[in-house]
Amino acid sequence: MNKHLLALLLFAPITLTSCGNLFKGLSTPEGDEQLLVAARGCMDRGDYNCALEYYQALSNNYGDVKVNETSLAKLANANVFKMSDLIGALGSSRGDGTSFATMGNTLAGRGVANETNRLLIQQTFTDNNAIGSTKLKAFSKFLSALSMANIVLAEVAGSDQLLTASDIVVNPTTCKNAGAGCAGEANCDKPGTSSVVFTDGSNPSNMNSAAEWNGTATLMQFITAADVANTQAAIFTGSGSNSGIFSAITELANLGAAGDRCARQALLTTLGL
Repeated sequence: MNKHLLALLLFAPITLTSCGNLFKGLSTPEGDEQLLVAARGCMDRGDYNCALEYYQALSNNYGDVKVNETSLAKLANANVFKMSDLIGALGSSRGDGTSFATMGNTLAGRGVANETNRLLIQQTFTDNNAIGSTKLKAFSKFLSALSMANIVLAEVAGSDQLLTASDIVVNPTTCKNAGAGCAGEANCDKPGTSSVVFTDGSNPSNMNSAAEWNGTATLMQFITAADVANTQAAIFTGSGSNSGIFSAITELANLGAAGDRCARQALLTTLGL
């Protein structure tokens, strides 16, 4: 994995926003450069409606930046993804499976885990098809897919807004101890208090269609979002996902064939629950 590229992609949107302070005094930015700095200044201040207004005023000369950062502003405005969420979940390293649990709990605590926001995230994913740069497109799609995985996981957390092992299986200890016998272990079933089934029969194959992301959340939506994130990560990093949170994404992406009980058991381990 190209560590320098990853660091640049993760942190460039944040460091660039600091330039917005230069233009805080301008009431009417003119031209693409001033509009972009003003938009990023609004992002820096957490004024996402302001940011969206300036981003929309950019010309097609800044088309890729406009689409990419408009998507980020929409996600931040809905409180479903901010770059600080990802950085906080990664901690002092490159993260792991527990980073998903952290981000899922963040969204559950905000009370934003619902169908409306799933559809918003899906729309940002398809909007990013308009980005010309292959790696920027993949990075932006990766963030949308990561947001989707996190928001579905937040719906698993239930009404108490705290994700625990008991939100995923009937009896976490017995389920974990079942090992390779997970398929025959009833304690790896969905707990009766959860509304999130493994599949409702209409498993999404990707994130290109809104019709596959409405209704009640399912674990297959979570797994599909992880699979999409895994695919996009390989494009913008230029290599396979083989460490940190990327390794966890690869593990989660492969759970679709595991079946309900074994997928739930694997989630307990990967998410550190």
